[in-house]
Amino acid sequence: MKRICLCVKIHIPMIFRNFRFNEINQNDDYYDDLGLDYHVNKICTDNLHPFFRTVENIFRESGGRFKVAVSISGSTLKLLQKAAPQTIIMLSELVQEGCIEFLSEPWSHSIIAFSNSETLLRQTNQHDELIHTMFGKVPEVLIIHSPICPEKVWRAFQQNTGKGVFIYSNHIERSKKAKGTKDRPAISNVGIHPVHRTLSQEFQKLVLGTDIQLLKNFTSGILQNMKNDSSPTNCLVLVYDLAVFTKPFNKNTAFLLKATINELLVDECFQFCFPSETKTYLNTVFSDTISNNDTDHFLLPVDSWLKN
Repeated sequence: MKRICLCVKIHIPMIFRNFRFNEINQNDDYYDDLGLDYHVNKICTDNLHPFFRTVENIFRESGGRFKVAVSISGSTLKLLQKAAPQTIIMLSELVQEGCIEFLSEPWSHSIIAFSNSETLLRQTNQHDELIHTMFGKVPEVLIIHSPICPEKVWRAFQQNTGKGVFIYSNHIERSKKAKGTKDRPAISNVGIHPVHRTLSQEFQKLVLGTDIQLLKNFTSGILQNMKNDSSPTNCLVLVYDLAVFTKPFNKNTAFLLKATINELLVDECFQFCFPSETKTYLNTVFSDTISNNDTDHFLLPVDSWLKN
């Protein structure tokens, strides 16, 4: 059985208002509240709501076999709570229905949280407490979106919390990859799974086309790559970024997403899973003898992270 964990990433950056020179130190009204409210509601209307309606339809039609993980920053949750409370209600209903599960992550979309394990733990606890308050659940797996995070930081976090971790190749020290097993201490990789960046990008491109037949062919290619890149011992982790769409999530996009998921559901060798279900899986992608070429598909470029 080849397991797939589809992670939906949602981060809405804050919008600062334009300050005139004579306004400096006059007040602490830094944010463009009107612009933020409009931007948040537009993203919800154009992307979040139609996407999650599609996810809910697939979930019900599949008899609960389709599951989605949601990675949403704490700052974005606060924005939704203020400007789009109907989105919070929708997400809460999906949690209760067993359709989605939340991932753990730092409060803000910043590399500062990964400077040391104490800062990471503090920001993650702040995020998880808000998730628990809003949805009654505590995330069991941390996902790291930052291109920079020392291995010792997330290793210490995992040991202190017992959470699973979704990482990129950037988060494994290169010097350790090059060394043999004699030089490297025994470290458990149970519950640690790499995000497949290449397949995530291909999956994301489903929203860019307008020719349905062309997109069908493209979808078939994605399915074949998924079969080639997953194995019974490894969980295939994909990240689908909802907040960076330049086009609304329309009917064509919903059709292609549904067609892609249904083709995976028809194949009995594939199984969608929640992040919490991966905590006991041992992933063999990052081994002691792995080469740099082997990790290209799991490497997160800085420019990809900066786009969001």
